[in-house]
Amino acid sequence: MKPHGAYDRSATSHLLSMLSFWLSGTVTVGEEIDIEALPAHLADCLERVNAASIVVEGWQVNFRGGLFRSVRKGNLLVPFGSGSVCVDPDLRLVVWRVSILELLFAAAGVVSVGALIVWIAS
Repeated sequence: MKPHGAYDRSATSHLLSMLSFWLSGTVTVGEEIDIEALPAHLADCLERVNAASIVVEGWQVNFRGGLFRSVRKGNLLVPFGSGSVCVDPDLRLVVWRVSILELLFAAAGVVSVGALIVWIAS
């Protein structure tokens, strides 16, 4: 039992995980896919949607996306500031993770401007 007022690291860790600005998931890779070529193929796909700063490090591909790039508004990476895609060759999985922090800032900005307009108009 913890003494009164003791710091609970597990509660803080849980709170931080709830406040995460990341989305992540996994995709199973079929046997028909050449797993060795997958990191380079993923980097090529990211290049085709104009990702910035694509870096392939072994089985991992890191990239930047985001709102503040000169791309069309329908670009797949606009909502995501950055991310990574990691291939696990043994489990034949692709694990992806993308940051939504820029999207949250943009949404907060739009809501703030809207609230300001309503406040001024009233």
